Amino acid sequence: MPLVAALPAPRISGNVGEVGKQAVEVRARRSLREPVSGLVVELRQGEMRVSLDIYDKERIATRDSFWSRNASKNTNRMKHTFYLLLLESMPYAEGACQGRWSCWFSKLITDTTHTIVALWKAMGKSILLAAPTGRAAQRLAEMTKREAKTIHRLLAFDPKTMQFRHNEDNPLEAEAIVVDETSMLDLFLAHSLVKAIPRDAQVLLVGDIDQLPSVGPGMVLHDLIASEQIPVIRLSTVFRQAAASHIITNAHRINAGQFPHLAPTTKAEESDCLWLEAEEPEQGVEAIRHLMSEFLPKRGINPVTQVQVLCPATRSEVGTRQLNTMLQQVLNPPKSGKVELTRGGSLLRVGDRVIQQVNDYQREVFNGDLGTITDIELEEQEISVQFAERQVTYDYADLSELALAWAVTVHKSQGSEYPVVVFPLFMQHYMLLNRNLLYTGLTRAKLLVVLIGQTKALKLAVKRMTDRERYTALADRLRAVGSN
Repeated sequence: MPLVAALPAPRISGNVGEVGKQAVEVRARRSLREPVSGLVVELRQGEMRVSLDIYDKERIATRDSFWSRNASKNTNRMKHTFYLLLLESMPYAEGACQGRWSCWFSKLITDTTHTIVALWKAMGKSILLAAPTGRAAQRLAEMTKREAKTIHRLLAFDPKTMQFRHNEDNPLEAEAIVVDETSMLDLFLAHSLVKAIPRDAQVLLVGDIDQLPSVGPGMVLHDLIASEQIPVIRLSTVFRQAAASHIITNAHRINAGQFPHLAPTTKAEESDCLWLEAEEPEQGVEAIRHLMSEFLPKRGINPVTQVQVLCPATRSEVGTRQLNTMLQQVLNPPKSGKVELTRGGSLLRVGDRVIQQVNDYQREVFNGDLGTITDIELEEQEISVQFAERQVTYDYADLSELALAWAVTVHKSQGSEYPVVVFPLFMQHYMLLNRNLLYTGLTRAKLLVVLIGQTKALKLAVKRMTDRERYTALADRLRAVGSN
């Protein structure tokens, strides 16, 4: 079955009216012979652009709202594109988010997704929310105030048959579906998801194609957008409030291939993007130790709960393995009465932050889920880990599924965000340094990011775009379906 076969195909018209603050009513006529459906939201900063095949500007009630200032006045252009911000009123007072305007963009995305879900709810639609990872699903649930599941849970994976229970013969029961962090979807998971979507459902796909691509094959979100067969909204303009955040402006600079504007740690009060030069990896390790034990705590930041170290790779002195050993001693040192366990060369201690390394369908924990060890039963040979609102118990035989997570790779961090990110960049990882990795690591931070390393490594990461070189045929196949 082709990947696109189960996607409904709307031709969309919009009408702005009042449902609470503001509403958008979308009516769709579906036919598999029309362009593939779904609403793809590419999360950049600022504006939202919806591209439609047919658009009648007279159907839009153009008010003096936030979006109308960006609307094109060219009639011919307006036949294909209009600009829309779903929330007419977005009051962001200066000083919010503890003075860090990187929260503004997160708030914009949150309000946009939340509003779309609220509008669907007001229309009486049954709604399902999902994301590729547990952390991403948790964030989606927080922003929408509704239950969100991992895609594996949504599709009800059966470990006995190694198949999803929901498919084309047993579709999901929903009229509207939101999938966040779509850039993480590989072809196989996307195929399984698409097959389970009811043919009369509306689909909102949210993602950022500038992040690292999926670990598995394909560039699903990129190809959906490139096909030009699906309505696309792009958040791409930096507005005044967001421009005050160096995290956001530097994300734009990196995507444009420009060197980011970074402040030295000696001028930490001037920016939320800091740089600490370290010529050698050993110096970088000591710099991270200093940040965690002195620099950040002096600024009211708790490294145990608020800081995540992100690395390009697991190996080398500044890889996750060695950094986790050091950070465990700094952030969760041994203490009388604190139980610890050495297993397979790894030391685990009550209070350690850990990450799930594989999908465990029996326990319903998935690759990339972060948790905290709450108990170690030496006699029962069990370890208890708290994942968000769920506590999971592991036998000693299954401890290979867990690893320390004081430091994790940038790949593992996708779908997550942290108040503070510490990001080492050294030439030891030169094969992995590229623009997508740098952009992804930088944009995981909500309040503050500290880059540590060599200037030449940072320059290489800004310059290189190798992760965008993948050979796929999905966009061509979508165009072929749309032309029939």
